[in-house]
Amino acid sequence: MKKVAIFLCVLFFIFLAIYFLKNNAVVEVKSVISDNSSNVSVKNIKEKGDLYDILTYFPETKYEVFNDYIYQFINSSIQEFKSMEKIPMDSGCKYLLEITFDEYEYDKYITYVFYTLENLCGAHPNVYIDSITYDTSQNKIFTIDDLILLNDDMLKNLSEISYNMLKVNEIFQNENMDKRLKDGTGMDKNNFKNFAFDKTGLKIFFENYQIAPYSAGDFSLIIPYEKLNLNF
Repeated sequence: MKKVAIFLCVLFFIFLAIYFLKNNAVVEVKSVISDNSSNVSVKNIKEKGDLYDILTYFPETKYEVFNDYIYQFINSSIQEFKSMEKIPMDSGCKYLLEITFDEYEYDKYITYVFYTLENLCGAHPNVYIDSITYDTSQNKIFTIDDLILLNDDMLKNLSEISYNMLKVNEIFQNENMDKRLKDGTGMDKNNFKNFAFDKTGLKIFFENYQIAPYSAGDFSLIIPYEKLNLNF
C-alpha cells in the first residue's frame, strides 16, 4: 500500500507539471520570514502568452479559511484579466497583470494588502488596492462591516479624522480638490474598506482617483487606535 501511495503522489505531480507547462504557467513556492517573524509560504503564478504576461505573488498561511479567501481573490483577478479582449499592438506593447502584497499583523489580526497593476496598453496602467484581514481568534475574514461594529462612532471618526489628516497636504488646498477629498473620505463604508491593523494604529489606504487624480498616486494614513476608541 505504501508503494502504491508513493506512486500515486508521483503521478499526481507529473500531471500537475504537465498541466502548468501546457498552459505556459509556472507555480513556485518559497518560504520567507515576514517582518513579524512568522513563517509564511509565498506562492507566485507566472504565465507568459503571446499578448500578455501574468505575475502574481500571494501568501499561504496556516489558516485554511484565510487561504481560501486569498485564493479566490487571486483566481478571480487572473480570470477577469484573461477575459478582457486583447488586441496586438503595433507598438509592441504587451498586456500585463502583476499582483504583489504587503503583510501587517497586530494583536489577533493579520492583514494582507494586495497591489494589482494592470497594463492594458493605454495611457497609463491601472493600479488597484485590496486588503484582506483575518481575525485569528474568530477564524473569520474581518471586513469593514466588522470594523464599524466595534463602536457606534467608528464610521464618523474614520471620516472626520481621515479628512483632517489629509487636508493639510498641499494638493488639497483648492476648492475643487477639497471637495474631492470630502467625497473620498465621506461617511461611506466603501471609502474605508481597505485597511490594515498596523503596530502603531489602523492604516487606511485610498486608491487612485478616490481622493485625488491619478497623477497624485494613492494615499495612506495611520490613525492611532486610541483615537478610534479601540483598546487592544
